Amino acid sequence: MGKYEVLSSCFSSSRLSGAVRACAEQKTITAQKNPFPKKLVERLDMILIEGPKVNGMGVEDVIFLGHLLFCVHTRSRWSDCARSSLEPVLVADEFGNDLYVEGGAHLVKTGNTAQRMRHLLPQVGLAYGIAQDAEFSWARSWLDIRRTAGWDAAVDGRLMPTPSRREDGRHWRSRAA
Repeated sequence: MGKYEVLSSCFSSSRLSGAVRACAEQKTITAQKNPFPKKLVERLDMILIEGPKVNGMGVEDVIFLGHLLFCVHTRSRWSDCARSSLEPVLVADEFGNDLYVEGGAHLVKTGNTAQRMRHLLPQVGLAYGIAQDAEFSWARSWLDIRRTAGWDAAVDGRLMPTPSRREDGRHWRSRAA
């Protein structure tokens, strides 16, 4: 009996078809949120590039927006990015043009074992995003604002702390979101 005949007999068994049917009856349909519309992401790219002074936003709000765009452009989970202790870097070509932004995370949702925590989950996205009229990259703007404000994931132990409001103004908690 060949290997395909063995597999065929396994798949046609009543025991297997009963197990599959039982699993199918218990399965729920995964419901996901709609993605951000393209025009919204383009506008967010431009808001970040224009900077906090043009849009009347605080520095912390622009850093928060940059983190959101980092998640969108690297297709990463919010909490995976927030817990990253590596400061993202820009990778440029030989002429100094920004190509992509690169980061990485060790503490991720699916990395709950010691072995998986040792492996770095790469996070890579386009530095220019999808804003077509942009002369500058959103990633450069975000990283420059982070640097100017004194934010550094390697020093702070996280890329994005949890924001909270208090009577004394903006306050950032000491743990990742």
